[in-house]
Amino acid sequence: MIHFDSAPPTEPNRHALPIKRTPTGRAIVGIITCHDLIGTNTHFHRGRTRPCTKEDCPACGDGIPFRWHGYVSLWNPKTKEHVILELTARMAERIAEYRQTTGTLRGARLRCQRVNLSPNAKAMVEIGPENVEALRLPPPPDLVKCMATIWNFSHDEMTVNGTQKDLARVDIKPNHALRTFDPQVEPDNLGGKRNGNLIRPA
Repeated sequence: MIHFDSAPPTEPNRHALPIKRTPTGRAIVGIITCHDLIGTNTHFHRGRTRPCTKEDCPACGDGIPFRWHGYVSLWNPKTKEHVILELTARMAERIAEYRQTTGTLRGARLRCQRVNLSPNAKAMVEIGPENVEALRLPPPPDLVKCMATIWNFSHDEMTVNGTQKDLARVDIKPNHALRTFDPQVEPDNLGGKRNGNLIRPA
């Protein structure tokens, strides 16, 4: 039986946050809601960004080079939009420096912007403390489970295992008995341009 409600759920699915990349022509600004960032090697393969799964990686088999990407959760207090922001390694370095100084990223104000209008332009990052006492920040999401949802992996297939670039490293071990992925029939649910965002070149 299908059950309908007259109001949205008070506890929405925190594992279904959309992913964003730094846009062109404007900045992306918000408050970080996670305590730390995570990152892993990825490939741009068959029209979309996918994680590198090492031994069983189709992109590696096709000779596609990998590139490291990091991820943080970002909340806009004006629009109440809660997203995951994709970061280049250079962008993540600036954010990791802040985390090492303060002990957490949660509550920090982040502003990212490309240096020009090119969709592949370097990104600049500004990060600093923000007075969040008057704000009701969303709970910190489980970034690993969020990325598993975005990439269509089982939550059990992705784990934080050690560090890479002094950041939490995510390992992906796909269980092919649990799911298959065909990029020819599965739509790209990531959307938007590939990365980019002020103050430090990426």
